[in-house]
Amino acid sequence: MRRTHIVLLAALCLLLASQVFAQEFAPVTGPCDFEFPRDHGPHPGHKTEWWYYTGALKGPSGERYGFQFTIFRSRIKPGEPEHATGWRTNQILLGHAAITDVSRRRHRQHEAVSRAALDLAGWSTPGTPGTAPTAAGTDETGNPAGKDGQVVRIFLRDWSLAIASDAHRLEARGPDFSYDLALAPRKGPIAHGERGYSQKGVKPESASCYYSIPRMEVSGSIQLDGKTIPVTGEAWMDQEYSSAPLEPGISGWDWFSLRLSDGSDLMVFFLRVEKGGFGPATGGTLIAPDGRTTRISASQLTLASTGSWTSPRSKARYPAGWKLTAPGIALTLAPEIPDQEMNTPLSTGVNYWEGLVRAVGAVDGKPVTGEGYVELTGYNKAFTARY
Repeated sequence: MRRTHIVLLAALCLLLASQVFAQEFAPVTGPCDFEFPRDHGPHPGHKTEWWYYTGALKGPSGERYGFQFTIFRSRIKPGEPEHATGWRTNQILLGHAAITDVSRRRHRQHEAVSRAALDLAGWSTPGTPGTAPTAAGTDETGNPAGKDGQVVRIFLRDWSLAIASDAHRLEARGPDFSYDLALAPRKGPIAHGERGYSQKGVKPESASCYYSIPRMEVSGSIQLDGKTIPVTGEAWMDQEYSSAPLEPGISGWDWFSLRLSDGSDLMVFFLRVEKGGFGPATGGTLIAPDGRTTRISASQLTLASTGSWTSPRSKARYPAGWKLTAPGIALTLAPEIPDQEMNTPLSTGVNYWEGLVRAVGAVDGKPVTGEGYVELTGYNKAFTARY
């Protein structure tokens, strides 16, 4: 009898363990081997995901602007909700949008959040209803459909993102600005790390699947002060998904994306340790003009701030200028304007700096200039995600 009890108990433990395992978020533990257009779309089994666009724009008189557009997807808990109804969902979508007006030295921002239910927010991907094109190059909504007629669509209230193989379109609206931009990839997608597997810590599962489209030609319009301004420029796109939180002892990160005048592109991130210095998973990718990539490790990178700026809102003190070196690369960077802080109390609850920067320096001994974006988190308190 005792042996029977032991066998039953062991069987029950295995059953419970299998149920717990089944309820975990999908981990990232090895190469991601992206397949497009499939992997432009959401990966809802993972805890967190984001589609991120930043760029430098010019108006008809040469006036300069920066823009940021980010949609986050967050899975609240593993598994599917019980007693599914129109309101029940485990997915939340959040959005951040901003415009930097360089000439007037101002930064406008807005945020949005909604559950992925009742047509308030959600997505469609190739093979799901509503994605077939009705005319060459467009779908039934006028968004890009790509050469093969396949398009990923993500929407968050009146914000939208459409991704096809050869064209992207994004729209965002705030109370005092909006934009409608079409983007055509000129390089990429580029997988970071080991075939997209980008480690963010010591543990194998402390990682993300991560790719970039570093050069995109932009056209469209922005709206400021009640005026519609036609713009053109260049942009950078990231998509990243993961189920792992930051490892203990990491307070935040400094992330850089730069397009350089020699045709190369650089992405590097520095994981800041609470006690000082950078974590061993710090790294990046140098992307040659022909798309070939070179991985950069933490030991090959240096970063030093050359100034600072203190936010009047969050009281966070951010670096405001940097000297960055990597093998064959020496760059000095400066923000276009100091105040490009994002305050997001209604969505992620995070204060962070996300700003347009310019660069000068050298690559392999040859002078270069550049432009791009820098993201700084964890400067008013250690980074923690609300969702």
